[in-house]
Amino acid sequence: MVEKAALENVQDLVKLRMLLMKELGELNGNEELFRKATEEYFTANINNPHSYTAILKADGEIVSAGSIVFFIRPPSPSNLQGKKAYVMNMYTAFDHRKHGCSSAILKHLMQYCQKNGVN
Repeated sequence: MVEKAALENVQDLVKLRMLLMKELGELNGNEELFRKATEEYFTANINNPHSYTAILKADGEIVSAGSIVFFIRPPSPSNLQGKKAYVMNMYTAFDHRKHGCSSAILKHLMQYCQKNGVN
């Protein structure tokens, strides 16, 4: 079941983010600085109303996560409030891929957006 991430999940979110960056080949010797910055980001933003992180657990372990950030852009005829959301930080642990984890996270994030007036 997908749920909102909580402060107690920060270390697991950091672990998944580190795995993502490792897979992308983005870690280039500054792992500890990146780990610390990532931990600070999630700690500061886990309860920020302008962002939202969802997690999915398997056997009590967080195996997939995804985040959105909300922002306001100039209005358009189809979006007079200018409210938008940016999906980011989608990742599923390798052993749990191809089981619908990311799809479930994305669906949950989209539903959260709709509940908050972002189409």
